[in-house]
Amino acid sequence: MKSEKIININKRISERKSYQQDIFFVRGTIAAHAKCINISKGGALINNNSLLNVAVGNEILIAIPFQNKHSSIKIKSFVRWIENDRFGIKFYRRKNPRKIYQRKITIFTESKILSAMINNLSKGGANILINNKFVIRKESEIYVIIPFAKRKKELTKRSIVKWIKNDQCGIQFV
Repeated sequence: MKSEKIININKRISERKSYQQDIFFVRGTIAAHAKCINISKGGALINNNSLLNVAVGNEILIAIPFQNKHSSIKIKSFVRWIENDRFGIKFYRRKNPRKIYQRKITIFTESKILSAMINNLSKGGANILINNKFVIRKESEIYVIIPFAKRKKELTKRSIVKWIKNDQCGIQFV
């Protein structure tokens, strides 16, 4: 008897689940109200009941409320397809996923040394909690000494400050 191969023609990687919630999305500087029909790890189906037109390839920021409605998750995505008043979006994925890594670290510039706390870490960068007394500017070059407990070593990385907000900054390793 000959064995038959079953080929899955559905290209979806993640299973979609019904969501049926009101959401907001932003294209450029304009915000709109819509309804999320279903959602997966990789994207969502949106019913665009607003007057805001979207086109395939548009980058949008979508705000999906949590069930308690007091906060939401904001996800950068882009429009993959449009059909009538509905469109499908694909969520952006980080090239280098961040992992929670909370340790004390040392930051230094040419003239200053500071102790800080690292929040999370990826191959390409990190999120750092900084002291407001330490003056740091966007695009400035800093060096970060990151300890690794398992290896009993530390890593010194030259970095560029990509963003600063309140008492946090994002750095990219160079």
